[in-house]
Amino acid sequence: MQALITAPFHPKGLAMLEGKVGVRLAGWGLTGKSLEREELIRAIDGVDVVVSEMEQIDGEVLARCPGLRAVGSTRGTPTNVDVPACTEAGIPVIFTPGRNAQSVAELTIALAICLSRKVLEAARYVTAGQWVEDDMLSYVRFRGQELCGRTMGIVGFGAIGQKVARLARAFSMDVLVFDPYVSVSDVSSAECRVVDLPTLLSLSDFVTLHCPANPHTQGLIGERELSYMKKSAYLINTSRGSVVDERALARALSGGLIAGAALDVFSEEPLPAGHAFEGLENVVLLPHIGGATHDVVYHHSIAMAEDLLALARGARPKNLYNQEVYSGKEARPCPSL
Repeated sequence: MQALITAPFHPKGLAMLEGKVGVRLAGWGLTGKSLEREELIRAIDGVDVVVSEMEQIDGEVLARCPGLRAVGSTRGTPTNVDVPACTEAGIPVIFTPGRNAQSVAELTIALAICLSRKVLEAARYVTAGQWVEDDMLSYVRFRGQELCGRTMGIVGFGAIGQKVARLARAFSMDVLVFDPYVSVSDVSSAECRVVDLPTLLSLSDFVTLHCPANPHTQGLIGERELSYMKKSAYLINTSRGSVVDERALARALSGGLIAGAALDVFSEEPLPAGHAFEGLENVVLLPHIGGATHDVVYHHSIAMAEDLLALARGARPKNLYNQEVYSGKEARPCPSL
């Protein structure tokens, strides 16, 4: 089996494939620049599987690459792949769910600490040369609060939300959960409590969002929801920008309706000049780095390598997004080396 891999791939993942799957590296993972459509189509020529993170595998690519037997996406959800087109063509789509769950969860807790302990403001104070001898003002000005004993409200209890809950519990925080798709028993077993969204917003000291972007979550946190929150509470969003009404949040921050916010995602990225968040001192803005760890590359490489090996021997991949392509049939083995 021959595979084109344009995603970043860990050496251990490549070592797993050696002698079993032929690998050609190109594109984003090799050069840091995504292949243009025509370059991608030429690169796919002669391979059985393409594995991508940034390059888009759409219907036109599939139509012009009839030899493709499978498509891999090194993402938690294969948003860079036209899944319906693959399904119609009988092409399995492999993905890597949970690859960045730990990284995003740890960043969430880091942001909670940054907000509660005023870490960035204190750092700017020092670098600006304002920390001087006999300065007691900084001790008062940057007095924050501990996470211990506070309440973390988690909106969305998937892989990331569950890891955030475990980390929050390690800080001796109480954890509330809102997710209409999980069972009360699953949440209770994680030592958390299920509540409705207004209750979570009104009781939480930190509200952290971990839900997907879809019509049901569009603008989930708007002016009304922000009004439920404590004035001393913080909002953290490491999920998708569309989940939050950003203008409503900017008004809440500037008006002191909530204490602050930390955002790693936005409705438009990069954040455009003149955005409503500019100039606000009680918001931490990051350039979508939730999954930006070397560990994430390792996690998705191992998971993808295992499923490529499964394809090569004719077994059903573990992380198959479009389950319907098999419809009870056994997988067809891809050609061997």
